[in-house]
Amino acid sequence: VSTQSTWEFFDILNHKRRLMEEKVVPAGKDLAFQVFVRVRPITKKELDFSDRNKTGTRSQINIDRIEGNEICIQDPYDNGEYNKGKLYAFDCVFDGSHSNCEIFDRAISPLIDSIMLGINATCFAYGMTGAGKTHTMLGDIYRTYTGESGICTMAIEAIFKEISADAGRKYKVKLSYLEIYNEHAIDLLNPASSENSCTGLLIIEDPIKGVVVPELSEYEVHSSQEMLEYILKGNILRKKAETSVNQFSSRSHAIMQLT
Repeated sequence: VSTQSTWEFFDILNHKRRLMEEKVVPAGKDLAFQVFVRVRPITKKELDFSDRNKTGTRSQINIDRIEGNEICIQDPYDNGEYNKGKLYAFDCVFDGSHSNCEIFDRAISPLIDSIMLGINATCFAYGMTGAGKTHTMLGDIYRTYTGESGICTMAIEAIFKEISADAGRKYKVKLSYLEIYNEHAIDLLNPASSENSCTGLLIIEDPIKGVVVPELSEYEVHSSQEMLEYILKGNILRKKAETSVNQFSSRSHAIMQLT
């Protein structure tokens, strides 16, 4: 390591230490792990189904109330005295009226400062088919219905905005996009590896770096628009199929990594 590189490294450390002392980064215990719940609006198809079967607006559960970080749900088929509703508490609960922008402001925006300091951050969506995971993460990425951005797109734009504002430093941003389907890892930005999806990419556990995919391609990007073009390219290769609740359901897990 050259002397210049060493001093640059210490300069970065000192910069991060000053920001930490100024409490720019929230306490780690507050951001270690947070769980947010989003209740999506009822679709027209679900309303039509409910009208035909006279089961109410939701065929599986009733949302009794949402208050702050608590949600109370009931079984619509159980009208007995024990059906008092079950109360669950999370870090925050969003109802059907909340937009992706509001979710980003509450759940993701506070992480941007930490990311710019070199601290790792992860956001993932979990839920059944049709729960709204893709819409929340990517939004209307093809601009075909609402034009609403997803929280991933907003995070990318926020990061590049921070980079543009920091004229005193040079940043190199790289993107990788991985799909996990039938226990195989597929590079969504490299069509050649996707064509050989019967074997998938090798996944190893490095003693220093942790779990890595050595052959996964990374592309240097210079703007949020360029990154969006890569994401659109990768989405074309994702496994999709029609289900009873979603015409274009993603049938795999996807991991987008920005370094």
